[in-house]
Amino acid sequence: MRAFFLTLFLAIYFSAPAQVDAYQQEIINYLNINGTVQEYGIVYEELFVRLKERVASSETPESFWDKLKEGKEESIDELIFTLSFAYRKHFKQNEIAEMTEFYKSDAAQKLITKSSNLTEEDHKIIENYENSDVANKVKTKQVELSKDISIIVREWNTELFAKNMGAISKAGYSK
Repeated sequence: MRAFFLTLFLAIYFSAPAQVDAYQQEIINYLNINGTVQEYGIVYEELFVRLKERVASSETPESFWDKLKEGKEESIDELIFTLSFAYRKHFKQNEIAEMTEFYKSDAAQKLITKSSNLTEEDHKIIENYENSDVANKVKTKQVELSKDISIIVREWNTELFAKNMGAISKAGYSK
């Protein structure tokens, strides 16, 4: 009986990412354009710096690190998928659409990249968004959303660290 429930759970767990509705996809698109993917790409790379410093021997070849990093895109996609549930918990589909529309703008993209080339028009677009109802909701939900995100990212980071630490150890490259 126990095996049956475990099998059922695993079947649901592994098939869930394939079953994304339009709302979920909209959140994923939003997270792909608002800088989240880039942010966690940096976090992913920093994890390997920590592994090199704390776990791996100095003789670990670069080719080994390159092989370990091959799963970066999949790992970040899984994280984004999971993060989308936190956003779904706090925002309605129309609010996600509004946020997405803002982040598609050149002004928002310049803001994300911290560009110093913001025009007067860009400043107006940013100011209008910052004064919108959805931006105010983002501000009010920030603490709760940050807590949810923190839990999800901590679990992702811990799992990723453990998985790669195991691979280093198994390959015989640990200190």
